[in-house]
Amino acid sequence: MPWILALFALLALPVRPDLPLESLLPRYATGASQFQEVQGIQTHYRDQGQGQPIVLLHGMASSLHTWEGWVAELQPHYRVISIDMPGWGLTGPDPQKRYRIEDQVAFLAAFLDSLGISSCVLGGNSMGGWFSWNFALAHPERVQALVLVDAAGVPAESTVATTSTETKTSNNKRPAYFKLTEQNWLQSYIRVATPRIIYKKMLQQVYVHDSLVDRALVNRYYHLMRHEGNRQAFLDRAKQRGTGAGRFYELPQLQMPVLVLWGESDPWIPLAHAERFQQQMPQAVVVTFPELGHVPMEESPVLTVQPVMRFMEQLPNK
Repeated sequence: MPWILALFALLALPVRPDLPLESLLPRYATGASQFQEVQGIQTHYRDQGQGQPIVLLHGMASSLHTWEGWVAELQPHYRVISIDMPGWGLTGPDPQKRYRIEDQVAFLAAFLDSLGISSCVLGGNSMGGWFSWNFALAHPERVQALVLVDAAGVPAESTVATTSTETKTSNNKRPAYFKLTEQNWLQSYIRVATPRIIYKKMLQQVYVHDSLVDRALVNRYYHLMRHEGNRQAFLDRAKQRGTGAGRFYELPQLQMPVLVLWGESDPWIPLAHAERFQQQMPQAVVVTFPELGHVPMEESPVLTVQPVMRFMEQLPNK
């Protein structure tokens, strides 16, 4: 019986209540933050600078804060818009549970309409990169150029690990918290449990330099996941995929300029996927970073934004 009590104590330890939006605003909705209703969702975003618009989409379990380093560098020259996508950050869940890829494409179109943006440079990291290239396929006239940062969406069967680098970076280190969502019997627990240590370990995976994973960074991910309804949205999203998941082989249709950035030490999405994007879009320019991981724009913003600045300078100013 003692082991049963110990297991119960372990499971009970990380149980924490949802955090209401009002408690998160003072810390995570700083001066540039705004809220706009889009498709019935109070959407948190930041719209900074002037000129050519560049829109940035964050990855899984993240928020618009992941782009703040880039925003600081880009804002003096461009209009930079970052968003908390539905189910994440301060935006929180979609009451209608629309989390398929095509739903995110429709949401982004409505969001851009609400800001009067007919065309933009669109960038995304990981899941946000997946949404970005699907949006470009659905609305090529609205995307002047694409910036994909360790982007998701390459079908597993399309990549064969043939080099030591590809084998080393194989996608087999998903955090335990993500794996737990696949266990139906644990989903009720996940709705109320967010072990802080898992977020620390997750960040230490996606960062190469563990010293950068400080308390403030871990707290941000941890607190925003506990925003009211976000944990349920995490589970709801895991059950949905939609037809957009299969559009990878349509990428040759895209004619706009493409910049692909990749952390060579990404443990979640192999470096080989950067090559697959370039094979599908021969116009793509690929830049890799040997000492960075899955979120290179967050881990080293000043270094990783430089190719973006050069890329943007070559685009016509619309």
